[in-house]
Amino acid sequence: MATWSIIGDGARIDPNTGKITFDENTTSSDRNFTVTYEDNYGNTASTVITQMRRNGVDPAGVDLGLPSGNIWATENLGGTNAYYQYGKTSQFPITSGGSIYSGTENPLAATADTYSGGWGGPWHLPTKEDYQELFNTSYTTHEWFYNSASSVWGLLFTSVTDTTKKVFFPACGALAEDSGTKINNDYCMYLTSSPCDSDSTKATIFIGTSRELSTDDLTRGHGYSARGIYKDYSRQKYD
Repeated sequence: MATWSIIGDGARIDPNTGKITFDENTTSSDRNFTVTYEDNYGNTASTVITQMRRNGVDPAGVDLGLPSGNIWATENLGGTNAYYQYGKTSQFPITSGGSIYSGTENPLAATADTYSGGWGGPWHLPTKEDYQELFNTSYTTHEWFYNSASSVWGLLFTSVTDTTKKVFFPACGALAEDSGTKINNDYCMYLTSSPCDSDSTKATIFIGTSRELSTDDLTRGHGYSARGIYKDYSRQKYD
């Protein structure tokens, strides 16, 4: 029978479901735990999770009160006009005139996660589901907003439970894989770590405009903006 286990003081895990329960909901310092899954054939896979400190959110992130416990970064990796290909940790230069991209990168691996490769620590790329939670109107409101500080339009998300908590996504468009030129200049186009199951040349991208928000499978080799999250397991909510 497949089982889950956890190593580290202060946390328990349901061996059947993998649900984690922390002995303390608050902690003054980060605590790491090793979670291991063993399948029916004795194969194992392990990962390290971090219960984030609760004496304040990382100043580079904002807590929007989401059920998942996701803390969203307040700025793009590399700045407003920085672009990354799916699974790549170095910037895709605007003047590249093309790209070299094998299409076989696995962004779910730590070595290929664009955001953790750029910032390290607990930061990583959001999944498709993380973005869908972000623009769920039960948790946030959104507006097409002009940020005068950076002179750019984009999407401003505001927490439903605390309207002082906001996060802004500049609309920087994307870079075309074959030429490196800007496309969709007035769109928010952000990487997720979710692959496209039906087409290995595509990946799921968050797309936001003044009219709609969605996730869609687009060419992996284009250059997209990247925004990161980390998960505050100490207050994660379960259905």
